[in-house]
Amino acid sequence: MTNLEAQLNEVIHTVWKTMLDQEISSIELAEFAPKKVNDGVLACIQITGKWSGAITIECSLKLAREMAEEMFGMEPGEAVEEEIQDAIGEIVNVVGGNVKALLDGGAELSLPAVTSGVDYRVVMPGSSETCRMGFSYGGENIRVGLLTRKS
Repeated sequence: MTNLEAQLNEVIHTVWKTMLDQEISSIELAEFAPKKVNDGVLACIQITGKWSGAITIECSLKLAREMAEEMFGMEPGEAVEEEIQDAIGEIVNVVGGNVKALLDGGAELSLPAVTSGVDYRVVMPGSSETCRMGFSYGGENIRVGLLTRKS
């Protein structure tokens, strides 16, 4: 694990504790359910500067709804699509902001993008996924990806 990957792992744990007041556990990625089995949600934010790349956070729609309801103080089943997108988008935005602060030489952060559905694919041209991490939260699995743009 590179230094940036280790720092990203620490950022994920801190963001979950800060934003959702809950612990998140690291897991092996083999435990992550394939997208084709479950409706999923993926949030992505790009970082550009001396280091360029992106961070992705992917989970089930069920978990994204639960996180939105926790963040916004809602009752179970109350969050609608817009609130779900806002919540997962804000989580990836805070993670991205924390990672940006770790980078030397200044960096810019894009607005977050959120994709949902079944069997989707997100591509950032000129980059490759250099790290994949698995986490468990609320009995569900989360996958975090670090994409690095080729120089």
